Amino acid sequence: MDICFVTSEMLPFAATGGLGEVCGALAATLARRGHRVRVILPLYRQIDRESLREILSFRVRLSWRDLECRCFTADYQGTTVYFLQNDAYFARPALYGEYDDGERFAFLSSAALALLPHLGPPPEILHLNDWHTALCLPYLRLVSRWDPYYRNIATVYTIHNMEYQGIYSPELMGDLFGLGEEEGRELYHMGALNLTAGAIRLCDRLTTVSPGYAEELSDDRVSLGLGGVIS
Repeated sequence: MDICFVTSEMLPFAATGGLGEVCGALAATLARRGHRVRVILPLYRQIDRESLREILSFRVRLSWRDLECRCFTADYQGTTVYFLQNDAYFARPALYGEYDDGERFAFLSSAALALLPHLGPPPEILHLNDWHTALCLPYLRLVSRWDPYYRNIATVYTIHNMEYQGIYSPELMGDLFGLGEEEGRELYHMGALNLTAGAIRLCDRLTTVSPGYAEELSDDRVSLGLGGVIS
């Protein structure tokens, strides 16, 4: 199969915990089993660029913004890794915890989809990880309406840590995320925009990092208000 991961972390390049560990190990394992595996992640300041090679530059639309993105690549344990560079978003001291994290990772999601046609035929599976890549799902639904390239891509969304859901004010739907009411309606949850809730509703398959965690997340106390959406 042709599988493309989109993630905010991947060992050994950039990680703060389990998300990076799982994405690095799973991608390499799938490659060893004979699948074609590609990974898309941000080019953070912490990543050593000496071993990377630049392959292209392209424009990314994010609401009213028209942004530049440069793409670098490297091979890792049978996978091809693509690093998306926009230093205004990703050349920060830390991976997370910035005031504009919503905009930064909306850019990642939009840029990942914009990159795919430059890489050849579409992947069979787009594997998304935690709230940082959740917006790929409504963006995919939006672009597939007018571009047949995207129409047959299946999606998997993996929950690594439910403590971080990507919760924002509904007022940011258009200006920040570039979505209208129709494309963004699945993001609404308990009076807010919840990117994780939207991803759960829109993905073709939902997975977690373990069977035990999957069972626990059906409990609203563990899933922090998303038990009903998961069920």
